[in-house]
Amino acid sequence: MSAVPSPEVRATIAEKLVARSQRRALLHLGLCQAHRVHAFRAKRGPAAAQELFNDVFTRSVTIDQLIGGPPMMRNMMGMGGDIPPEAAAASKAVLEAFPKN
Repeated sequence: MSAVPSPEVRATIAEKLVARSQRRALLHLGLCQAHRVHAFRAKRGPAAAQELFNDVFTRSVTIDQLIGGPPMMRNMMGMGGDIPPEAAAASKAVLEAFPKN
């Protein structure tokens, strides 16, 4: 029977798993966005521009709510762990760049 790792080793393993999970979730979001941009390029005109704007805005709000929301929401999305303050600030900055009306 193998020995149980020390608390330090378990903490290191947990941190690596959380980081991997966050990278996987962000990669998925990026791939989804790349697919949508490709799909929107085939469309032209004001209706397509409005649809693209709405899509980007909705995704930005969703990401901001995941980052700023309760940890349970992030855990359900496979993004467990703490969010760095830089990521939270960047998410807020993206939302503030959108027009208010």
